[in-house]
Amino acid sequence: MRINELNYSELEELVREEDYQGAEAFCQSVLETGVDNLFWQTQIGYICFLNETDIEAYYERSPSVFQSLVIQYPEDANAHFWLGYIYCIVFNDIDNARQQLREVLKINLNHPYANLVLASIPDTEDSAELLRRVLQQQPTNFRALRQMADLLLVSKQKSEALQLLRIILTHEAYIEQNYGIMNLYINEVLTGATNQQTFREGVEANLAQLEG
Repeated sequence: MRINELNYSELEELVREEDYQGAEAFCQSVLETGVDNLFWQTQIGYICFLNETDIEAYYERSPSVFQSLVIQYPEDANAHFWLGYIYCIVFNDIDNARQQLREVLKINLNHPYANLVLASIPDTEDSAELLRRVLQQQPTNFRALRQMADLLLVSKQKSEALQLLRIILTHEAYIEQNYGIMNLYINEVLTGATNQQTFREGVEANLAQLEG
């Protein structure tokens, strides 16, 4: 069913104020009205993940929500992605992270963030292909551009790497706008949109070294 925009605006405001307990209670109250379980349970998973200072929320309830969702909705790529991402960055559980992210790609081969995160896991043999998929979807994703340039430099493809690095200097980063309360996190961590100057400073230093 269609999500009530007023409800979601209220949730966004609670998260913006970092009132995570209030945000979760709000989601629970909406769920009690019988609306879309997948959507609002997903929001609860997001809230617990964003609430990093609450050990129980961050380390226990966030993964638990997404573990439950992948069981209830095995074809939901988003639930598999966030479960895999949590395994990766919260628990450093690389095997389970890789399994969940590969599951995402079975459902949606071009999922940009599953490709991006999977490419960052050590010993991933197809990292270059994964990053190409990201850049097909998001040509100015600064994190993907930087990771791809680093791969190209390792493989002695200097001119191709320099081309990608220059994109960071001459373009605005891709801005994610479709993940609601997770937009801020994604733009900070997965696209580089909120840290563009930091990326550019790093690239300028790298270019000076490579071209010097």
